[in-house]
Amino acid sequence: MRLAWQEVLIILLVVGFAIGFSFRAGIVRGRTSRRPPKELSMNPFAALLSHQYINLITYRKSGETVATPVWFVHENQRLYVMTGRNAGKVKRIRNNPTVQIEPCDARGTRLGNRVTAQARILDATDHARVNQLLNQKYGLMKRMFDLMAFFNGGIKSRDFVEITHTS
Repeated sequence: MRLAWQEVLIILLVVGFAIGFSFRAGIVRGRTSRRPPKELSMNPFAALLSHQYINLITYRKSGETVATPVWFVHENQRLYVMTGRNAGKVKRIRNNPTVQIEPCDARGTRLGNRVTAQARILDATDHARVNQLLNQKYGLMKRMFDLMAFFNGGIKSRDFVEITHTS
């Protein structure tokens, strides 16, 4: 029996999800605590760091909020998010860089308090660095996502967003 490439991708996604879930749940690594290190307690984003997803809340021109659950990575008291170049959130950030972020699950269910921040679309020179950080954090699941994006052309049309805390 020969499988079509779409079926192979689905199988790889299911296996990748199972492996990713076991890593996040601490089953594979034997991790017992998901708390960030103590030195991060001064970080305004410290409450987000033990989560896999954040809701990136942007504003339409009308002032209405739009929440989108996204993967994120933390570096130097900044958060980074990957998105499509033509995504609505990119257009809304260009129009109004003020955003709110909150921890959430994959479906966007709120899991903590909101934090107000500023977002900016990164130049292409920073894309490789941020993509590598996301690969390190999300491992096999991120690589599976990249594989699907490769086949549908999404790799070429990505943008990365930098989020900084506002005082």
